[in-house]
Amino acid sequence: IHQLGSRIFRFDKGGFSTSLYDAITVGVSKNIDFYEKNKDVMQTKIDTLKNNSDFRKYTGSAANSQYRVKKRIETALKIFS
Repeated sequence: IHQLGSRIFRFDKGGFSTSLYDAITVGVSKNIDFYEKNKDVMQTKIDTLKNNSDFRKYTGSAANSQYRVKKRIETALKIFS
């Protein structure tokens, strides 16, 4: 993740997104063996996550509710697996 830079944790021109941070780090860590060998795929998966309508509806206002966090992580795991 480090080599992709900190911009991966931002939507468009926004600031640091804890929603993206949680989702990306969990998604990559659950599939670390694959991403260690396929680093080029990781950026594509991150872009897919950022543009996923299901993921986006669980970010923003009240994003830290238990329900929204759970739904974001579920979506990320599907995308990164």
